[in-house]
Amino acid sequence: YDGSKRGFAGRPNGAYVSDYDDEDQISRDAYGYTLALSGTWNDVYAGVNLSPFTVFKHNFQGNSHQTGNFVEGAMAYSVGLRASYLNSLEAEVQYTEYYGAGQNNSGRDRDNVGVNLKYSF
Repeated sequence: YDGSKRGFAGRPNGAYVSDYDDEDQISRDAYGYTLALSGTWNDVYAGVNLSPFTVFKHNFQGNSHQTGNFVEGAMAYSVGLRASYLNSLEAEVQYTEYYGAGQNNSGRDRDNVGVNLKYSF
């Protein structure tokens, strides 16, 4: 149980249950957007390219079912840096934070740091 008040489609209508309001209900439509920004600095050092990036996600309208992707007001951002060496070795580090939508956002406590190392031959 993720602590949210959103119900599955098969559950009785929560609008008639105490402590539920319209914002806790599953919506017919849900909308959101994602913004991504990245760049590349070629040959920062001999054979090394750096690519910083950032991603912002915002679910601004509607709620999908409990295991769905959209919770009204939920937001997340990621910032990171990718480095490649001679187009064969690549390393990446990124931080992601989830916030907004209060208790209905089951991802609110899943902030994380990711590290990736890749070698191509």
